[in-house]
Amino acid sequence: MGPRGLSRVLLALLVVVGLVLLASPAEVEAQGTLGLRTLKPGMWGEDVFELQRLLIRVGFNQPVTGNYGETTTASVRRLQRYGGLAADGVAGPATVELLRQMAERPRYRVQPGDTLYDLSLRFGVSMTRLVDVNLLGHTTLRPGQELVIPDHWIYPVRRGDTLSGIANRFGVSVDSLLRTNRLDDDGPLSLGERLWIPLPDW
Repeated sequence: MGPRGLSRVLLALLVVVGLVLLASPAEVEAQGTLGLRTLKPGMWGEDVFELQRLLIRVGFNQPVTGNYGETTTASVRRLQRYGGLAADGVAGPATVELLRQMAERPRYRVQPGDTLYDLSLRFGVSMTRLVDVNLLGHTTLRPGQELVIPDHWIYPVRRGDTLSGIANRFGVSVDSLLRTNRLDDDGPLSLGERLWIPLPDW
């Protein structure tokens, strides 16, 4: 490669580096770092910030400091106990996966005949809350419309799961799961079936 070719390569590298350095904080944050390492008490960093934000999203009274201190450790232990994981206070892959599942804002696709009142009873969420969260201008729903259901998360059924076992694990009644998920009875579940679970009152 001659001098001119080498200069072009160096120029291209400088452009790439410049674009990375000029990336906005929002863009950098959007990439996320949580899950790239196992987080333990005493650690700090952007991934700890992300962990703490997700803990708040699922209902923990958790300061966002970027420092993995006693409060964060206690929150992670409670989360782990809830999910049936070893409550060691260490945010490893299984803990982060559970937290991310619970922190998603699940959406419900409106079915023919659904009313806001029916959904309020089904999910145990007030009509006012549903209206506010979804920025609804009126209470009339249309089939196919997607609504965020607050204070819930989606659990994918795993091999060996039963409805009663899931109810016991997450501290809800079988009747509540039957009603919320419109199931006929406590019969066999399909692998991968997605169940609506209310977030706990930590």
